[in-house]
Amino acid sequence: MSSKRATLFITAFILAASALVLIAGCRAAETQAQAQTEFAPADQTVDDAYLGLSRGPLSQATIVDLPDGVIVQSGDLTVTREEIDAFIEKRATTPEAKEELQAEAFFVAEQLAVEPLLEREAEEWAEQQDDAPDVGVIDAYVQHLAEQVTVSDEDVRAFYDANKDMVQGATYEQVAPQIRSMVERQEQQAAVTDHINGVGKRQGVAVDADFLVEVAPKAFDNPVDQARRSGKPTFVDFGAEGCQACDMMAPIIEELEAEMGDRVNIILIQVDEEQYLTARYGVRSIPVQYIYDAEGREVFDHTGFLSKDAILEQLAELGVE
Repeated sequence: MSSKRATLFITAFILAASALVLIAGCRAAETQAQAQTEFAPADQTVDDAYLGLSRGPLSQATIVDLPDGVIVQSGDLTVTREEIDAFIEKRATTPEAKEELQAEAFFVAEQLAVEPLLEREAEEWAEQQDDAPDVGVIDAYVQHLAEQVTVSDEDVRAFYDANKDMVQGATYEQVAPQIRSMVERQEQQAAVTDHINGVGKRQGVAVDADFLVEVAPKAFDNPVDQARRSGKPTFVDFGAEGCQACDMMAPIIEELEAEMGDRVNIILIQVDEEQYLTARYGVRSIPVQYIYDAEGREVFDHTGFLSKDAILEQLAELGVE
């Protein structure tokens, strides 16, 4: 696998091969004056000023006024508006798809920035090694990060105890090796993803303030981001019809909506209809659930089937009865 392919896979690159289909439709745009009133960044990080715009490497980037045409900068590394527009133009196959991708222009900028940022760190790491990597420098660096992750017997046992229904009556001894392998892969992916998502902070990345004022309102014109700004707690499930665990979640979500819809935002996102939103939220497998407090901050996430009782327990911790 090439360095580029490895990096884009790990960062859930929006146009990597996947089962998701290109979503049609458009998002309403606000004028820059309206956006300036709602969003007023000043010496803040992207996450401080634009909660939910990024779960990735630029979430901790600093908002500044950059030179005309420069959107992202870290030392001599830049991402320009021209590069972003060229990326969108090349990959959008319809006017509707182009408008949809333009609404996620910040996510495009983030993806264009992450590989050179990571390559910079990978090269610094490679210089400290006794032997030159026998694969691409990013591949080798990512492999090194993953190899630092270990899984204990207690981790394996805890997963088994929490997911006994999934193993269909098999004993711990029968499935422990398979569980260990699965948990190890999950932990490795999480560790690598967390490391990549911290690259913006480690390397002093800056993002242009005017660009964010322009693109953030368009990106936020969707049910999830609107719910996070509603002043109520929010439960979100990303899934797809035909996925067994997702289909098991569907009636639970309907019940929650009927019983708690006046106190909690209950949202189901079909990933094949919301590809770009799904990618921006870092969804790599389904179903996945997120819970946000009344201020829109993430307080819980889970991948796989989640029982109604477990959801209610998490919501109760936010004071929702």
